[in-house]
Amino acid sequence: MQSLEQESSSYAALLASALMDPSRPTPAIVSGPAGKDAIKRYNVYRNNVMVGLTDALAAIFPAVQRITGIDFFRAMARQHVRLTPPTSPLLFEYGRYFPAFIESYEYARAMPWLADVARIERAWLDAYHAADAEPLAADALAAIPPARLAGAVFVAHPAAHIMRSPFSAVAIFAANRGEGTSGQIDASIAEDALITRPAHRRCGVPDEPDGRPPARRGHCIGIPIFPVSRPCREHRRPDRRGCLCLSCTRRNMKVVDQHIGAAERILRLGLLVNKAERLVRAIARPSLVQFVMRAALAVPFWKSGILKWDGFFQLSDTAVTLFTDEFMLHLPGGPYPFPAPTVMAFLSGCGEVTFPVLLVLGFGARFAALGLLFMTMIVELTVPDGWPIHLTWAAMALAIMAWGPGRISVDYWLKRVALEPRQR
Repeated sequence: MQSLEQESSSYAALLASALMDPSRPTPAIVSGPAGKDAIKRYNVYRNNVMVGLTDALAAIFPAVQRITGIDFFRAMARQHVRLTPPTSPLLFEYGRYFPAFIESYEYARAMPWLADVARIERAWLDAYHAADAEPLAADALAAIPPARLAGAVFVAHPAAHIMRSPFSAVAIFAANRGEGTSGQIDASIAEDALITRPAHRRCGVPDEPDGRPPARRGHCIGIPIFPVSRPCREHRRPDRRGCLCLSCTRRNMKVVDQHIGAAERILRLGLLVNKAERLVRAIARPSLVQFVMRAALAVPFWKSGILKWDGFFQLSDTAVTLFTDEFMLHLPGGPYPFPAPTVMAFLSGCGEVTFPVLLVLGFGARFAALGLLFMTMIVELTVPDGWPIHLTWAAMALAIMAWGPGRISVDYWLKRVALEPRQR
């Protein structure tokens, strides 16, 4: 026979089996008065669980919610709740995998720094609930017997968390944690953060000598540490790499000193390379690159399309002749002539004029790129020897479909106007 604890666990598992999936039927163990169906009652309970977990995520990640807007955040949170049910009865433990979910969430790709902001918020809460521990004091270090000093290992405070981001995640987090307004933030500057308690303070890496901001900013909240006196396990092995005791550290530092000069030269070279990369990035702005790519894909189709028309919706004789006598589909067992050549010439002429215009304007750019990708496939079947240039067209079309038209586009401004009311 099962124990009471086993029966409760089994009942809870059956009860929760359909909570996260509205398409699943009500579990058979759930019934109403007199054994009647309890579908509506279970749906109410299911909705309460979903709302409760969504509210918990909103309480843990308030900065993320403020950035995305309430509607966007709750839609994203509901999707996460369905995929990641809770494993702990403590609500503040929920949401550990939410930053990773944001990183893979399709509709959050326009905000690549959002996942790192969520990681900072999660670390902030973990630091708040971490176990108490006294920071290391100078007299405590002095009290360690000299014979055991070499084996002392320093351990980070339980509340200490290290966060490294290629974006300005710390500045974005700080700007959206409160209710005030913030100015423009350059999200491309990498930032580091140390999050812990107590003695909250913040420090930044100073600007470079020419007055420009640094390539990576640092923010810290003083990390307290305390020693754990124990014998060095590495001393029992012939290879001492990785040992943190003081005696091994001094020995390793002697080796490091011999390579300081070489390291400084490599550092200077790295700084020059970094400055050159910044210059290249400043020239090749993503929005400009996306616009140039759209124009480059549109031009050859536009030049081909205008030659197919003698007037408004009036095909030229040359276009019809090409599809009737010249163009063939090179399929297995072929080549074969085009079916309905006049209709194909008309559709080709319309597509080669319409899609490039939409692509350059950035209006429905992804669909225009899809249309030109399809036309590229037809052109490849017609002229197989032109595959190198056709492959280039296909690559540009796929890139536009994957990453969108960029900021220099009608699509971007329409999306911005549509999302602006939600973010207020």
